[in-house]
Amino acid sequence: MYALSMRAISKSFKKVVANDNITFSVKKNTIHGLVGENGA
Repeated sequence: MYALSMRAISKSFKKVVANDNITFSVKKNTIHGLVGENGA
């Protein structure tokens, strides 16, 4: 079972595609970090 599940996430800034069709799931009772290229 997942505590958090995201499917088919896309994000773009004008003509720049930052994420294209991303799927991300986090299982219960686990710790995860998601850090961008610039540390944000």
